[in-house]
Parts: sequence; structure tokens; C-alpha cells
Amino acid sequence: LNELIDNASKKANNRKGPLDVVWTQLMACFRLIKAYAKGSYREISWTSLVMIVASVVYFVMPVDLIPDFILFSGFLDDAALLGWTVKTFSSDIDAFVEWESNNED
Repeated sequence: LNELIDNASKKANNRKGPLDVVWTQLMACFRLIKAYAKGSYREISWTSLVMIVASVVYFVMPVDLIPDFILFSGFLDDAALLGWTVKTFSSDIDAFVEWESNNED
């Protein structure tokens, strides 16, 4: 999971423009997955976790519905899926962000 998030972070930083709308929540998703992998955060349903991780995997995969090398269009499916994910699981993401702010070292 940590390698997945490292790869996703690199790709997201290279494509920040199209992700501006969901950037904050996307970064929170990355931190949530890392915290789950470390075992420090487990207050999320299995379904939500699987869907968030699956969306990040799809984002990182070089082969998907519309290949990323197609200018402008290739990234739209990734951005749309990530947008849907952060909207659908916003309560889980918000709960993590609240937990995170209460548990900062």
C-alpha cells in the first residue's frame, strides 16, 4: 500500500491542475490508506476502504479505460473516478481528517 500511495502521489503531483477540485480530499485519501497500512487508523468500513484503494489503483494503472497518453481525454476518466470516490466516501474521509487532527504528534 505504501508503494501504491507513493506512485499515486507522484502522478497526482504531475496532474494537479485537473485534480484541483478534489486535491485536499485526495491527499487525505492517500494519508488514510497509509495510516490504515500502519495500523494506526481502522475506523473505516471494509467496503469504503476497498473502494478508495481500488480508485487509487485505477488512477495509478497505466492501462485503463482511456489511456493517459491521450492528451486531455486520457486523464478525464481518472479524474472522474477520483471525484466520484471522494464525493461518495466524503463522510469516511472527513472522519479520518478529524481523527488525524486529534491525533497529531
